[in-house]
Amino acid sequence: YQRRVHGALRPEYPALSVIGDGKWTTHTHQSLLSGGKNFANFCFGNSERVLILPGLESTAAGYLTMFAVLHAGGVMCYAEDQQVSKGDCKRITRAIFQHEATSIVGDKNQWKHLLEFGDAEVKRDDPSKNWFKSLKWAAVFLNDLEEEGGISESIKKAFGIQKVNIIRGSPETLNLTTCNGLLPNDFKVSIKSDEDHIKIQDQSKEGRVWLYGPNVTPNYWNHIGLMTLPRDTDGYIKMPYLGRMEKDKLVITKHSPLLEVVV
Repeated sequence: YQRRVHGALRPEYPALSVIGDGKWTTHTHQSLLSGGKNFANFCFGNSERVLILPGLESTAAGYLTMFAVLHAGGVMCYAEDQQVSKGDCKRITRAIFQHEATSIVGDKNQWKHLLEFGDAEVKRDDPSKNWFKSLKWAAVFLNDLEEEGGISESIKKAFGIQKVNIIRGSPETLNLTTCNGLLPNDFKVSIKSDEDHIKIQDQSKEGRVWLYGPNVTPNYWNHIGLMTLPRDTDGYIKMPYLGRMEKDKLVITKHSPLLEVVV
């Protein structure tokens, strides 16, 4: 890089494009770093060695995991470069052992494949060699509106993993919304009416989600260029979905047509 070009970089400038399902989105330096920081703060302990399921490295969830590992000073591990399919449970088990992994991360579809073919594979061998039981935690990435469907309990039962974190967000856009229903510590949320943008008195009722926090950016990129989301006088930024509060947890109920926002 030329020094004069490198010196002009800003946190809101584009850093990475992810292509999937016939569309692409571009993510800023700020969104990558803040998304990784939030994931790490939610789940990571000391000296984590995080194993990602094969194929996750090419997805937004994989990028979030990579930046979380960088933020926490951990080690990122890979299994053999093959998609999760019949028989891959043995490869994953071997990778856990070889890399001394402390945790494992995948999206819902990957875990469903692993559950379909992996349970029998693990139990067919000596149960004492089920290295899944040595993991401190596992994580499942879900879309904001995707049903959990009891997958965390299925993973615990099949593989003996004690703790399973459900990470919600928009996988296409690196928008990490919640972990086990909880918002990042430095986020504040306000549920407002779409008609007049006034805070709804009863926050348990559905309305437009507005977020406030140092890691929330109003900027996003699409095929048109740099776009900016509305910000109110208190610094809350209008998000592209509807939701409601259940005590301290944010429940996303419906997406708007806009999906490119990054947090």
